[in-house]
Amino acid sequence: MPPRLSRAPGVLVLVWLTGVVAATVVGLLAVRLVGAQVGDPAVRPLTPGGVERALAAASPAASSPGPAATTPTPAAAPAPAASRPATSGHAALPRTLNSAGGSVGVDCAGTTVRILFAQPAAGYALDKREQSGSQAEVRFEGGGQRVRLEVSCASGSPVLVRTRTD
Repeated sequence: MPPRLSRAPGVLVLVWLTGVVAATVVGLLAVRLVGAQVGDPAVRPLTPGGVERALAAASPAASSPGPAATTPTPAAAPAPAASRPATSGHAALPRTLNSAGGSVGVDCAGTTVRILFAQPAAGYALDKREQSGSQAEVRFEGGGQRVRLEVSCASGSPVLVRTRTD
């Protein structure tokens, strides 16, 4: 008569597989839970119209410096450039302003300026990001220098008021 132990390895394999499946499910649920909590809750996904405006602003054909009053910057700091020309009679598109310290995305709703993003350049960190009604200021710091961008809205479009490097 064969011993009854011949079924034991099959049962052990089944128990092991059940444990592997349970551990995988728990791990995936934990990753999903953590992933849902990561990110900036103030950053909203773009609407289809926002995607179209962002793509239009990023296209090389639409890229040209917009009018901006700036103070002279050191030779190491390129002059700020807008990602689109100013338009009249149309809804204002977001602008990307570039400096030696980093890039800032802004748009306007009437006279209210809104900072969409502030991305430091290599070697710089975001030191200040402040918006209040019709004025906004972003400051990058790095390498012993501070680069400050002041933005406002004119005729519903973002305008770089001043760039200062200390």
